Amino acid sequence: AWRVRSHPSVVRAFSAIWRTDDLLVSLDAPIAWRPWWIDASWTPVVERLHVDQNPFHKPGFQCVQGMVPLVCQTALSGGLQLVPH
Repeated sequence: AWRVRSHPSVVRAFSAIWRTDDLLVSLDAPIAWRPWWIDASWTPVVERLHVDQNPFHKPGFQCVQGMVPLVCQTALSGGLQLVPH
């Protein structure tokens, strides 16, 4: 996890967003799924859309969430979906 967080491309992206090199990071929820294409009973059940920052209780720019897939993503495997503001 630290290797991914400290990768120069990841650091550059977050430094550009926050306009500083003084960054504080966390890893709140790593995700790993069994290969559901081998056994359909392993198909993950996901919550679909959710909100990581409550716009009613914490309005404004409070946090940035990143996702770094460690394997290639396809339409079948899914990935990060964003909803425009």
